[in-house]
Amino acid sequence: MIAVDGRALDFVNGLGFLNMVANLNESIKVKSRPFYTDKLRSTFYNDVIPKLIEQLGMIPPRSIHISIDLWETKRREGVLGVIAHYIDSGWNLQSKTIGFKVFNGRHTATNIAELCDSVLATYSLKRSEVCY
Repeated sequence: MIAVDGRALDFVNGLGFLNMVANLNESIKVKSRPFYTDKLRSTFYNDVIPKLIEQLGMIPPRSIHISIDLWETKRREGVLGVIAHYIDSGWNLQSKTIGFKVFNGRHTATNIAELCDSVLATYSLKRSEVCY
């Protein structure tokens, strides 16, 4: 529900959600937002990233195109998102979100490039191997 509807993780702490779950089945105990955050983080690092590293490793150099987006949260925290686009072996266009990073400092080209490089490094990619 959180992922499908694009809800924030603190949705599970809302009174309306908790009442709905209790009305459906009182034996269900909803865990806290930190529990789900840790679970998602663990799944991302242990399952998702290794699969993406394998998939991206099969794509020839300069055949992965990167798009980036930079925005601020309601708390005025900068966030950088990175998406890799490529054509897979079945000639299907793939777009995979490969990273979100907290962005501190000025939004200069150098700072953006350095943070993007750190996301690429997670997947053993270099700036010279991708297109923008």
